[in-house]
Amino acid sequence: MDRTILFAFLILAASIAVIMMSRRRVRLMDVGDGELINLLDAPPSEADPMEGGVPLIYNLTPEQLDSIRKRPDVQLVDIRQPFEHNSLPPIPGAESIPLMQLRGRTHELNPESNTVALCLSGHRSITAGRTLVRNGFPKVFQLKGGMAAWAQYKGDAKPRE
Repeated sequence: MDRTILFAFLILAASIAVIMMSRRRVRLMDVGDGELINLLDAPPSEADPMEGGVPLIYNLTPEQLDSIRKRPDVQLVDIRQPFEHNSLPPIPGAESIPLMQLRGRTHELNPESNTVALCLSGHRSITAGRTLVRNGFPKVFQLKGGMAAWAQYKGDAKPRE
């Protein structure tokens, strides 16, 4: 078996296991457009990233992400493995920090910014969101449906070969 395929399979299996365990320990919340702007504009000190001891992560639609992604107070973190960028390229301006490295590299990000975690399908970004909240990031978002939803929204639904 090709090493790349084996590596991808191992990442997928590990990711599924982590997702199944972490979903029980996060609260995902959809936000409307008006709520989103209020949340983004609120000072980080006023945000409570925990709800009953459980990290709170906000879901964004591709349309919402597109409307806010160029704001100076928004940082995008693409947690996919570099080889995944071949099929669906990163959103311009996104910081590439693979999920397995995120905990050790949070110092590269600004905890005062509104932080959006991006992955392929919107599952690993939940785990990344939990890691970010637990490392002092008060306002964390994830792209619902991941980069696959983003590509479909942008009209580039076919992954590159």
